[in-house]
Amino acid sequence: MKGTKFCSVRIRNALSTAGTPPLLHRSRYSLSLSNATVDSPESKASSFDDLAQPDEPGTGPTTYAEFLDQVAWKYKFAEPQNWLGNTPFPMNPSFRPPPPISDAQRETMYKEYMSDPQANSVRVLSQRYNLSLKRVDAILRLKGLERAWRKGKQLQTGFLSGMELLLGATTHKAVHMNFRDARYDVQEADMLEQDENRDASRQRYQRLYWESVPEDGSEPIVPGSLEHAHQKALQYAKRADEFKAIPELMPRVPDTKYMKRPKEKLIRLEREGRPALEFIDVGARFMDVNERIRRIATAGRKSRRRRALTETKRLSWRNGGSSSSS
Repeated sequence: MKGTKFCSVRIRNALSTAGTPPLLHRSRYSLSLSNATVDSPESKASSFDDLAQPDEPGTGPTTYAEFLDQVAWKYKFAEPQNWLGNTPFPMNPSFRPPPPISDAQRETMYKEYMSDPQANSVRVLSQRYNLSLKRVDAILRLKGLERAWRKGKQLQTGFLSGMELLLGATTHKAVHMNFRDARYDVQEADMLEQDENRDASRQRYQRLYWESVPEDGSEPIVPGSLEHAHQKALQYAKRADEFKAIPELMPRVPDTKYMKRPKEKLIRLEREGRPALEFIDVGARFMDVNERIRRIATAGRKSRRRRALTETKRLSWRNGGSSSSS
């Protein structure tokens, strides 16, 4: 009985001695574990994962000096995606969001969409850059908001490039394949063409014509014909604008207590923290005269039909009343 008890005491002492080595041996043991972790395939795993198991001896630093020697040296210099614990969110390791998109790609997507919204629609950009429709829509909205909030202020491009480096922002290969100076001022150019009543196609063909001229020195015919057509087009455009201003096509709505016509054609509304809004009175610039005339004729025809129907009902009611009284 005494021999059994003495044997169990010796085994317990041996286990306790093996589980709690001296401090010097413990530091060497933890350092060897750290080096083994670096050489293993999971080299990016942080030593903080070992701290989650305090029951196992020698699996992590026990002092601040050991922490600096074993763990902190990895994070002394800024490196891309050098997460503490090998995850961007240590409290939620299962959440691993995709890396952000670089500002160069977002700028290219916005310019492509503004250059031609039909050819570079949200769905086309989604397929081209392998992104979801919601993410493309969010990128375009934020870029438009950035244009509205810029107001001549210098952006923090240094901070942007630094954060993109740390977060490991990605750029799709389609950005470099389709890189070009996108025309994002198409609307302003179209408005200029419409205001000045210019026809770029006609002027281009006017410069690039060829005509054989007889040797007697007579003047060519094509330049005069093109100039005459150009002048006629300007006259027709001017008459069309004047025709839109007649009250029959665009009647003036009288002012009421709750609705009044502004006296200025340009109204700008600004609110702190919100993008500025501009309301421009374009008048009858975008009115289709033929469609407007058709609608007026249809409305007049329906009005005459209603009056005739009302008159017919009135006569029938009078005839019915006179016959009943007789």
